[in-house]
Amino acid sequence: GKKYAGQKDADAMLVASIVPTVMVGWSQVSKTREILIRSAQELTQERVKQLRLKAENLLAEPTRDVWALAQTAGFFQLSAAEQKGRLTTIMNRRPEIAVLTLYSATRERIPGLQAVAVADIPDAEVATHEAQATELLLNLSNPAYSHAYWSAARGAPVMTLAFAVGDPPQGYVAAETSLAGLADML
Repeated sequence: GKKYAGQKDADAMLVASIVPTVMVGWSQVSKTREILIRSAQELTQERVKQLRLKAENLLAEPTRDVWALAQTAGFFQLSAAEQKGRLTTIMNRRPEIAVLTLYSATRERIPGLQAVAVADIPDAEVATHEAQATELLLNLSNPAYSHAYWSAARGAPVMTLAFAVGDPPQGYVAAETSLAGLADML
């Protein structure tokens, strides 16, 4: 029961010493929490930056070959056989490209100048690519990319890219490319 005067003073001193200790501890925990949150945010930003660079590289490879086609001087003045040959070369070099379509300066598909990985891509998916390309060609910024869409034949997301050939445009190119590598990367 009874507390002695000295005991009361000791209890008061104990309480008085605990309060600053708790406050210092709370302050340190808060600072540590803020540092951890900031570090996690910085790490996340760096990871997003790395993923963006990897995604750009993933798309850059097939885009580079298709872009080279567009940079061919006088491409639309070449014979149909030479144009088809160039399309075939790209399709052979880039298995991630399933459909490659050429359009005139008036944005109409040029008959006979479409390369399709025939064994892999059904007509319905070629039609989806053409619809995506047509939409991109309406308000083309060079190059333009469609939103990603699913290819059941490939079992992976794909997207269509389109760009003008020449300045002023002599025609347009649209290519459907697989984003399977992106899924693997993530």
